[in-house]
Amino acid sequence: MTAMMEEARELLPATAPSLCPPVYTARDYAKQMLIAGILLTIHNFEESLGFYWFKYPAWFQPPTWFPLAPPSNWEMITAIIIVTAIFWLAITSVAVSKKLVIKRFMLTAFVMVFMINTWVPHILGSIVFLTYFPGVVTAVILYLPAAYLMFPKLYKQFESRRTFLFTAAAAFGTALSWVGMAQGIAYIGFHI
Repeated sequence: MTAMMEEARELLPATAPSLCPPVYTARDYAKQMLIAGILLTIHNFEESLGFYWFKYPAWFQPPTWFPLAPPSNWEMITAIIIVTAIFWLAITSVAVSKKLVIKRFMLTAFVMVFMINTWVPHILGSIVFLTYFPGVVTAVILYLPAAYLMFPKLYKQFESRRTFLFTAAAAFGTALSWVGMAQGIAYIGFHI
């Protein structure tokens, strides 16, 4: 395979574009992270406003195996504020970091959060409850297009599909743990 690539490179004119994927610079990552942070903040603002008025339908009961009741509106709003603060702390720390691998990891986390968070809980919640679910508007209008635009170029920053999938899973797991931590802090704060 390598020999074939070398032969192909020799046949290309000197002005032909490189066969290597474009590489994000530190400035590219900083811009993408800033955009992601702004989108997250707008989305979380809509989600907080939505949870202020949101009421679960009367028919909704959590599964019997689930030990906690659905969070109250104020628990959700508090958790959303904590999550937003954690993500901005991450954005700030990534901005000052010199390591591109950390910047790539965090941007991957944001893109994975955008893609998955649009569907679960926002779109799925709207379908299940047959009503507006807090955050669904900005998830569909902002998160989906942003993920669609960021994903292909970000994917090209990885050496292999395996590396990308491993990083994406680890990044999403990290982001999910932050959300769980924020939800736990809010729950404990309201139930002590």
